[in-house]
Amino acid sequence: MNILVCSSYKNSWHAVRPEAELFIELAKQGHSITIATQGDAEYCNRFKEHGIKVIDAYPTKKVCLKTIRKLRTIIIEGKIDICYAFNSKTIPNAAFASIGTKTKLLAYRGTTGAYIDMTHQRI
Repeated sequence: MNILVCSSYKNSWHAVRPEAELFIELAKQGHSITIATQGDAEYCNRFKEHGIKVIDAYPTKKVCLKTIRKLRTIIIEGKIDICYAFNSKTIPNAAFASIGTKTKLLAYRGTTGAYIDMTHQRI
């Protein structure tokens, strides 16, 4: 399965480790993982050690056309099955990038009341 992960890995290691290790384990299980994050994030080296493709494509704002174009290219060329977005910047950008594709978009905001905020038709 081809999975695109859109998230920030620039926080301290203990904050991003559970999420990051999940995708490392999926890569070990044979899934093709691509991570769109800040290119200078410390966790990028660990991802690359496990064969995960890391793309420097983190949005600068909630709707970032440059990031949407880049994510859309990744989705189409990588034949992405699932796109998983994790925060308030990556969710709308991934949603717009996946319009018109067969990619399934998953979103996790990390707060208990945020489920009601997910009103985009792609989610």
